[in-house]
Amino acid sequence: MLRGITDNAIIPNYEAQATAITNFAASSGSLAAYCDAIGTDNEASTLGTVQNEWKTVMATIQQTESHAVGPVAANDDALRNRIHSFANHDLQTCSLDQAVIKQSDADFDLSTRSSNQRGFGAIEYLLFDTALNSQCSSNYENATTWNAL
Repeated sequence: MLRGITDNAIIPNYEAQATAITNFAASSGSLAAYCDAIGTDNEASTLGTVQNEWKTVMATIQQTESHAVGPVAANDDALRNRIHSFANHDLQTCSLDQAVIKQSDADFDLSTRSSNQRGFGAIEYLLFDTALNSQCSSNYENATTWNAL
């Protein structure tokens, strides 16, 4: 029975997730197309496309949540948290806003940011939040920089 579950559910779900994430993040994928279109006449249409693909990818991620076992759960869910950290950490939108501001700094390294500032939760915030104002308090020096973007 366990072999059947593994062969017919767990492995196919992880394979579908890997394929969906790879396609989404590819240099020819919808995320890159949207980023390239920001500030152009194609921005709105590519935003709709990338939002729809994000939903498709998120569906594959959610399918694997019921069986987060093996390498994805090793090291205190390290791999799982790189993909989607909602179960262990709340998304830190102020810190994510700061990362967006700092991303053009020469010494910025996304891999050093906490998992609650990366992954598909962060992508969701950046793609679907329509307010577009900094989530940082007005006391934070770059809140006005963000709001001016």
